[in-house]
Amino acid sequence: MEKLKRKIMNFMRGRYGADQLYNALIISGMVLYFLGATINFGVLVFVAQILIFWALFRVYSKKIYKRAEENRKFLKWWQPNQKKLKLFFRRFKEIKVARFRKCPNCRTTLRLPVKRGKKTVKCPTCHQKFESRIIL
Repeated sequence: MEKLKRKIMNFMRGRYGADQLYNALIISGMVLYFLGATINFGVLVFVAQILIFWALFRVYSKKIYKRAEENRKFLKWWQPNQKKLKLFFRRFKEIKVARFRKCPNCRTTLRLPVKRGKKTVKCPTCHQKFESRIIL
């Protein structure tokens, strides 16, 4: 077992390896592959195979600088979208206990308890008061 481990380590020496873009490509490839196979749509399966091949190409590439630059660009795009996605799932998860409203002044998202009616809310960031109405 040690001999195999050493051979794999020698093979991967000088190669880029896995990163966040690799994870995103593999996950999206698997999802597309599953969807394409389920609804019998060959184009999705083909796109999924291309994504998985691209991810594997990136892992075994020896052009470390180019792969790191690709990952940096991906993270620059992904991080703002990741925050929005997390907030979306958090809103869905806490729909029975909280409502989320944005401050009209500083655009900070506030988490308010579910108490129906009109309320005056004070933003903890900019300290401005504004009216918030919770219907459901």
